[in-house]
Amino acid sequence: MWCLCLLSGVAQAAATLPDPTRPADYLVTPAFVDIEELPGELVDWSVTAIRISSKDRSAIVNGQLVRVGDEIGPARVLEINPVSIVLDYDNKHVNVKLFSDRIKKVPNK
Repeated sequence: MWCLCLLSGVAQAAATLPDPTRPADYLVTPAFVDIEELPGELVDWSVTAIRISSKDRSAIVNGQLVRVGDEIGPARVLEINPVSIVLDYDNKHVNVKLFSDRIKKVPNK
């Protein structure tokens, strides 16, 4: 029984140690931002269709057919999901949605 306590303590100690080979400024994951957070004059991506099958994933972005790994201007396609795509732009993961989730308020008449 004391052996189990000793092993669990070793596992917990190992889990808290940082990787000594990792650079000090290393980010575990790149920053993840929505396209609305980027300056509109620099980036303008519009997803109009997404197709997912058992063998292929593709999307229409700015009228161009793209797949994972393709480039769209200064960005590269990382993921194609059912309702969005993820681009790598300036070391950030940018989520570009197929449908806008912004609610437009109709002015009262």
